[in-house]
Amino acid sequence: MIEFVFTLDYELYGDGTGSLKEQVYDPADLLLKVFKARKIPMVIFVEAAEIEMIQREKSDRYLDLVLDQLRWAYNNGFELGLHIHPQWYRARYENGNWVMEESDYNLCRLPAERIREVVSRAINFLKMVLADRDFTPVSFRAGNWLFQPTQPAASILYDHGIRIDSSVFQGGRFKDYGVDYRKADFKKYYWKFWEDAAVSSESGKMYEIPIYTRM
Repeated sequence: MIEFVFTLDYELYGDGTGSLKEQVYDPADLLLKVFKARKIPMVIFVEAAEIEMIQREKSDRYLDLVLDQLRWAYNNGFELGLHIHPQWYRARYENGNWVMEESDYNLCRLPAERIREVVSRAINFLKMVLADRDFTPVSFRAGNWLFQPTQPAASILYDHGIRIDSSVFQGGRFKDYGVDYRKADFKKYYWKFWEDAAVSSESGKMYEIPIYTRM
């Protein structure tokens, strides 16, 4: 038997160019209807930083549709995971375009206090959107799949209640950001980890459920 988890990165990809309705709301609406009708679960990795900044700048007139859709998904049993591109939090909205803070691109390479600030802010925003002070995401997917160096980010995520990461993928390597997932053992479908998300550790406190493909 093959077991797998459907996941969706809920975001405007890249620099925020595009329409929330056309590129986020409408595709998600189709998926949610299919999954709801068949009673199949799905994890929606919500890009909280992006959505918060779009809300702050009022840069997309369809934002309320997206927020209502997230509430509907949550109230109908879909899991909302945390997805963060930290460069959004110091982005600038100028002349109708977003300018990203590229020095913040890899969450894991930020100072520990900055990581803590970013994670806390993102989760608090989702609590506000969902009107649920007790909401805590269980799963996380790093922006652009950059989850190395894994510590101290993993410890900070763990402190905020997150127990699962899903950022590692087979053959993954980003030389410019010091990320290399090629050593991950994909004979395993998931594993415990702590110091490095790509390295199995029986004493690990978190689980890696990788983005997985096989012919």
